[in-house]
Amino acid sequence: MLLLLKLWIEKNAFQFFTTLGEVVGVASSRVRLFFLYAAFITATSPLILNLIFFFWLNLKRYIKEKRKSAWELE
Repeated sequence: MLLLLKLWIEKNAFQFFTTLGEVVGVASSRVRLFFLYAAFITATSPLILNLIFFFWLNLKRYIKEKRKSAWELE
């Protein structure tokens, strides 16, 4: 049952890419590759943006932190 469902979904998904490739005029393998890259970028972009944001906050905190001079260490 699951195998039949899997085969049906794969057939319809590949048919979608083939039809879209024919409409646009490119190979269906290129269309599949584009969707794969788009899915990867969509899934990882929030993580990358969060890393940049937290780096910026830490850098800002580090710059604003008041450091004591050598004369005040006594």
